[in-house]
Amino acid sequence: GVLRLALNHDYNTFYGREIQMRAILGFPPVIKIAKATFTARRPEKANEVAHAVAEKLKTAFAFWQRQHPGPPGVIILGPLRGYQAFVNGLYRASIILKFQPKENDLQRYLVYFVPGDWRIEISPSNILA
Repeated sequence: GVLRLALNHDYNTFYGREIQMRAILGFPPVIKIAKATFTARRPEKANEVAHAVAEKLKTAFAFWQRQHPGPPGVIILGPLRGYQAFVNGLYRASIILKFQPKENDLQRYLVYFVPGDWRIEISPSNILA
């Protein structure tokens, strides 16, 4: 297993297996992740706005997908509440986007469809917070 590879300093085999598993599971660096987070004073408002933006994004990327046939370029998860859904008197709701690294237009779509009062992180350090 992994420990045997480490003890034998077989980093190439470990890397090959790890990259293969990350490709199967859809984890970085094979897949990139973006996180868009909205905050509001009321949880209903955070959830309502997050759902509306998620639907806009799903519609936009469905249109984009029709223009670029092939495997799905973007997977949209959420909106989600992280384990820290209430911070500094504000409720948070996030949308997670998983995309192929080659999808260069993703940031343009995010800026266009996600309102300016949202926080957008590309390759966030934590998708659960």
